[in-house]
Amino acid sequence: MITNQVYLLIGLLASEGKTLQLKSLVDLTADFVYFRTKEIEELSKQGYPHDRILDLTLYNVTSLLLVFLPDHLDPHLLTFILDLLDGYNPEDVVVNDGTSGTKLELELEETLERFQASHPGYQTYLNLDPSTISNRATKLCKQVTKKSMALSYSSSLDPTKLTVSFIKARTIKVNEVIPDLTFNFPLFVDEVSDWRINYVQVAHKLFPYLSPDMTLSKWNTLTIRTQLKLIYDCINQDSAEKVTHEILLPYITYINCWGEYIEFLQTVFEQTLQDSQLLASNLSKLKTNDFEVLKVFQQNDSNRYNRLVSLIIGTGYLMPTVDLNLCLIFKEILSFILNVSDDNTVSTNSADETVELNDWKEKNLSEVIEFPTMVPTKNNILKLRTLLECCEKLYASNLSVFQLLNLQFTSDFQIQLLELNKFLANEIQYCSSERDWTSLLNTLNWFLNDTQIFSQVSKEEVNILFFKLFFSQSHNYHVFFRLIIPQLVGVHEFNKNPKYASIILEHAWSLYGAASNINHLKTLLSHFHDPSIVTNPDIIPKNTNNVSQNSQLQSLISAFESISQRFHLSFSRNFQPKNLLLLNNGEDPIHVIVRILESEESSYKDPGYLVDIYEDLIIGFSDSSESSQLLKAQFADLQILVQLKCIEFSLVRNDFSYSYQHGLELLDSPSSIIQQNWIVFFQISKYIDEDSSESSKTLIEKQLRILGKLLLHVPTEFNVPIVEQWSLLNKDLERIKGDLKLRNKRVIRESNARANESLESRFTRALTSSATEVLKNQTAQNLKVDLGQAQDKFSNMLVNGLGWAIGATPNNR
Repeated sequence: MITNQVYLLIGLLASEGKTLQLKSLVDLTADFVYFRTKEIEELSKQGYPHDRILDLTLYNVTSLLLVFLPDHLDPHLLTFILDLLDGYNPEDVVVNDGTSGTKLELELEETLERFQASHPGYQTYLNLDPSTISNRATKLCKQVTKKSMALSYSSSLDPTKLTVSFIKARTIKVNEVIPDLTFNFPLFVDEVSDWRINYVQVAHKLFPYLSPDMTLSKWNTLTIRTQLKLIYDCINQDSAEKVTHEILLPYITYINCWGEYIEFLQTVFEQTLQDSQLLASNLSKLKTNDFEVLKVFQQNDSNRYNRLVSLIIGTGYLMPTVDLNLCLIFKEILSFILNVSDDNTVSTNSADETVELNDWKEKNLSEVIEFPTMVPTKNNILKLRTLLECCEKLYASNLSVFQLLNLQFTSDFQIQLLELNKFLANEIQYCSSERDWTSLLNTLNWFLNDTQIFSQVSKEEVNILFFKLFFSQSHNYHVFFRLIIPQLVGVHEFNKNPKYASIILEHAWSLYGAASNINHLKTLLSHFHDPSIVTNPDIIPKNTNNVSQNSQLQSLISAFESISQRFHLSFSRNFQPKNLLLLNNGEDPIHVIVRILESEESSYKDPGYLVDIYEDLIIGFSDSSESSQLLKAQFADLQILVQLKCIEFSLVRNDFSYSYQHGLELLDSPSSIIQQNWIVFFQISKYIDEDSSESSKTLIEKQLRILGKLLLHVPTEFNVPIVEQWSLLNKDLERIKGDLKLRNKRVIRESNARANESLESRFTRALTSSATEVLKNQTAQNLKVDLGQAQDKFSNMLVNGLGWAIGATPNNR
């Protein structure tokens, strides 16, 4: 009865905030409280649960004060509670003598009577029947116990350790009303300084980042994992340094939840593996404050630190895609781990763990980090860092580390070659300076020398691929010959392997075929004349006729320039190098000269210029058998062939004077080309031009002169048509001469007739007429003589093979 009344009275005073009366009452009942506390403790050891016994124990009294004392009370007024708690010393309390309890209970009853006498206002609450008092006290005790438990103030605690627990619970409770966590600091003792600094003050700094209604009471009800998540979620770009240093690490250190934090990170990483951006954000939190989290882990728990490193390694291997930012973050973290590692943190075991790709299928992060490859040895860390660097450099292929491992261990070189092609094609398009090319070459050499990613591709295949991709995207031939060949292949190796020169010339031919101008092509070919690069001319591939392809291209360039600079061809407004290929169409290059002559009316007048073009074309098209034969011919024969074409087109242009002059000169040449093309000269003899300024007599005489010389060259089987043409022309010439004589006589006769109209004149004309008749008879006789002589000569010519007629001129013609 008495203990229930005191219990209710303490609760009543506490709810009213009457600390002076409470202090007095607590001081007077302290010995009884200590006795009951020790007694209940002994009973609990005997199997009586003390949390089911309502009595004035130290816990029941202080929990009552905890729950009912107003939150706004000055903490300085509550030091009597700490005195009560600190005053309990179980060794000084005797409970087994059979008299101490009775004596203390009588003292408690006297204390209550005196209090009621001095405070009559409370008698109404205390002078009730025992059952009512007991019922109220029991209900109150249950309520108080429940609320105390919510504040982490438990009856299961050691009574000698209630001081620290009470201060924590009081702080948590007051924070519901007074957010200022420093309000209760006057209560704090040395034993709670660590909690105050690493828990209360940390919470005080954290709560502004959380919801406005967050309190210590609510915070205290959360699980450690939930608390870790709330803290972790507060780490962002603006708050990372402060939250990590002032909240996260002090919290983990105080709670000693290193393992829980690793498990939490494992969940976070696994949930964000499919999102490179989120994963990068989570990993970057490990870099905060110069990798402060990793440093603190390393200093506090090496085993947990190694576990964290394994988690990082496993996360790196399981990333489905790797972007550049993610690669950079991983590399920075791994580099830090390597730099700070020692025998007590990261293992220095040098054993190389082989990656078994089949073991990785359908595995999650928690399973993968148990693989030997994830053990944080320096070799494993270096291996992952190398793989990440490969992913970074191969970012265009968007490969994960796992895919990169598949690429490394494949036995199909075509797969590796395909990825290498993607890498080089992407990188080459961004190379604009020597610095860019040097960087690319260094990266490629790193792949080939320091990794096994392209181990199935031979060095020669790599070089050939690089050459082809370079030529498909760049015309910086100075860089190619001065930088790429020395650094990628080596000048000596380049000169040993004709495949490299073949690729270069293949590109040169494609340039020629596609070029609208040939500056790039000329630059490329000029390097084949640089003895510091091409020290072995034999590396330049030959065509089927053993002609250097370089010479072929140089000749075609020369021909193109000669044509484009001199002529304006009617069949092509924009003459391009490939037009030469189309003009030739696999035939003798003379057809190109013919096309020029057809398109340019005056081009036949400059045979020397056309001869130079023809020579270049013969070399340029020397893969043709006919061109090859012509290539072996003498220069004079080439000149004659072109001059013959010029003569043909001069006749088309009605320039008989040109054809006669050059035809006559050519007939003095002993070349067999004349005999093969005798028809050209024959056409001169067939030429008819009514508009010619020359008289018909002069024209025929020149044609007869051409035919006369042609007889020395023409094959015997073609003598007949030449002789027939000569005979026709000669008859025309005789007829023209006869007509000229008659015309002259007629003119004289008509002139005399007009001059003599007198008798004397008529007489004179008569005399003249007689004389003329006489002369006429004489002339006829002379003509008969001449014709007879001509017939004799013609008969001799037929008998002697016409050699007689060369340069012959009939008498008196």
